[in-house]
Parts: sequence; C-alpha cells; structure tokens
Amino acid sequence: LAGLTALKYGNFKEALTYADRAVALNSDQPDFLDTRGIVRLKAGNPLLALDDLLKAVEIAPSSPAKLFHLAQAQLANNNKEKARQSLEMAKTKGLTSNSLHALERKDYQEWLNKLGPS
Repeated sequence: LAGLTALKYGNFKEALTYADRAVALNSDQPDFLDTRGIVRLKAGNPLLALDDLLKAVEIAPSSPAKLFHLAQAQLANNNKEKARQSLEMAKTKGLTSNSLHALERKDYQEWLNKLGPS
C-alpha cells in the first residue's frame, strides 16, 4: 500500500505513514525497509532512504530490485561510484526492467542513464 500510494498517487506523507507502520511491526523485513526507502527517496530524503536500503540489502543481498533501489539512493546521495557498483551487482543478480514493479519500469531507463556506463 505504501509503494502504491507513493508511486502511483505521489502522496508521500501518507505512504511514509504506511511504511513506518510496517517497519514498526517487523524492522528486519527487507521488503518493508525497501519500500520505506523508496518512499523516502521519492519524498526527497535520500539520506534516510539510503539507511533503509542498506539494511534491506544487508538482509536480502540477492535481490536485484533492492540492489537497484540502493543504487538509486547512492546516486541521490552523490556517490556515483557506489551506485554503479550496486547497479552492476543488481545486473549480475538478474536485474531487468521486468524485475521491477510495473510503476517503476518507466523510470528504469532514466536511472540507468543517470548512472552512466560502468
């Protein structure tokens, strides 16, 4: 619900409320951390997004989508080299546009362009 509220409707405040509730229920659930990280990133808080996404990837290091989200947060925090490393790792784990949520696919190529060639 948090992801849909943020990505489809752009209501970041409400989305963050949902994501915070989920993380409060289980702070070690990588999907909850990943969603809250994306909401925070979309809401313009890349530093907090980075914290959530680093934790999500630490718990679920094989998830290409989570690694891609981490790359987005690293880039938003002006660490292009780390972002490229995370993107490359995501690709080795099978990242494709189809491995992302449908609402994220339209931005996929834009993020790849921002990261530039590896």
